[in-house]
Amino acid sequence: MKRFKNPKFRIWMEIAVVVLLIAGLLAYKVLPNKTVDYNTRIIIVFKSLSISETMGFWDTVRAGINVATKEFGVITEIVGAEFERDIDGQINIVEEAIKKKPAAIILAATDYNKLVPVSEKVKQAGIKLITIDSGLSSDISECFIATDNIQAGIKAGTELAKLVDLGSEVAIMSHLRGTATAIDREKGVRQGLNQSGIINIGDTLFCDNSQERSYEIIKQLLKDKPHISGIACLNETSSLGAAKAIDELGLSGVVKLVGFDGTGSIEEVKYIERGVMQATVLQNPFNMGYRGVEMAVKAIQGEKIDKIIDTGSTVINRENMYNTENEQLLFPFIN
Repeated sequence: MKRFKNPKFRIWMEIAVVVLLIAGLLAYKVLPNKTVDYNTRIIIVFKSLSISETMGFWDTVRAGINVATKEFGVITEIVGAEFERDIDGQINIVEEAIKKKPAAIILAATDYNKLVPVSEKVKQAGIKLITIDSGLSSDISECFIATDNIQAGIKAGTELAKLVDLGSEVAIMSHLRGTATAIDREKGVRQGLNQSGIINIGDTLFCDNSQERSYEIIKQLLKDKPHISGIACLNETSSLGAAKAIDELGLSGVVKLVGFDGTGSIEEVKYIERGVMQATVLQNPFNMGYRGVEMAVKAIQGEKIDKIIDTGSTVINRENMYNTENEQLLFPFIN
């Protein structure tokens, strides 16, 4: 083997090798390891896989998941019941997911309490549990990634209060009984209305996450109670159904409507442009999906992660909807 004859040159070469080794070790310790074994499987349990129920919000969550899947080098599988109201169906799907022995399960729970027992089974099986969008009554998940739905509800209630006169009667249309998003948003809406002086609030209506059912309920409500001045809806399906009813009855601008969600929804954008819907509260579903996978990977690797991550919410109306930041929330798929 050829040797270096110049001793000084050899010394400098040895120093260079040591420096490179030290730099490599420092880089290994300091830089985050963004990849895991390519066989690492993460199962994501959506509330529903029905096209009529997932709307733009869950399409955007899925987009965030897909980007993170590629970036972190994992295998992800999205499963879910056909309809969000099928709570028992979601419980069975989580049971089946456990049998597949993934490294992590990401869960958007359809019920605040009923998903707790099966979630405990996830942890007992040694599987990391991350919750997104809707939480659990138990503190069992490694990390909960969602909108602060009480604060988002307060924003919706405050916005509606600006649009109606003091002493007006308003209504709340929710999407599903027992789900954390519905519970917290309703609480926030009522708080926002009350703080603004609106105290005449009817009993909360439920549409079982059906746009058609929301349409039918609101249409009948406005026929029975023509004095209703405003409506707050708590998700995209309930918002679109209410908007259709108001539009058909020729009450656009007379009955004020504040919705929820609408990311990627051309229908909701058109309703706002036409003045059928006065405002909507947007979340950041892309971040929810992306960070769900990111936190699952970190939990698998044993890294310390935040217990709660708030992905934020923004009130969108006709005046601000085409601001650059708001436009990105409305149309996340357009570069």
